[in-house]
Amino acid sequence: MLTRCPDCATRFRARPEHLQAAAGRVRCGRCGRVFDARVHAAALSPPLLPAPITVTASPRWRSNALWGIGLLLLTVALALQWVWWERFRLAADPQLQQIVLPWCRYLPCGLEPPRAPERIEVLERALEPDTQRPDLLHFRLRMVSRAPQAQPFPLLELRLLDAQAQVTGLRRFTPRQYRPAGAPESALMPPGEPQQAHLELLDPHARMSGFQIDFR
Repeated sequence: MLTRCPDCATRFRARPEHLQAAAGRVRCGRCGRVFDARVHAAALSPPLLPAPITVTASPRWRSNALWGIGLLLLTVALALQWVWWERFRLAADPQLQQIVLPWCRYLPCGLEPPRAPERIEVLERALEPDTQRPDLLHFRLRMVSRAPQAQPFPLLELRLLDAQAQVTGLRRFTPRQYRPAGAPESALMPPGEPQQAHLELLDPHARMSGFQIDFR
């Protein structure tokens, strides 16, 4: 049988015939303690086994989700590539211009908003001398775009006419010159919204009986 010393916890085997002859008493070979082996019998400990290795399979839904995300990204990439190749044709459609052109402000599309200066209507216009400075003229204009889509602000051409309707002066003004101070240069002229323009001109000191406005 297997017994254990109560003092030093040393375990050792004791033969049954020796225990019977000594009434169960034995001496520990390590510390010399005499004790009853039958009282301090020790059980055999089970052998230590390595912990089992658990292999967890990846859930099927996760694999399907990754495939779905990859397919979605591929579809978006193909759609963007198609839009890129067809950008000129798409930009020619007034309804699609509102979708394509805003992206071209941030991407090098090579597209410019379509111009339709002939669709700009003059609502009010006036050319008057300054009350304090006789050599100065005030030009005021109120206009609106009748185009179906937004377009760049036009180049403003002002022609001064004499009594025989002959041109005595010609001035051209960019949007930066006639638009309000602080207005963004890249802004477009929205359809149906009246726009104001105010310019100060030097009097050409010629007999002027009228003027004409043209947009380019």
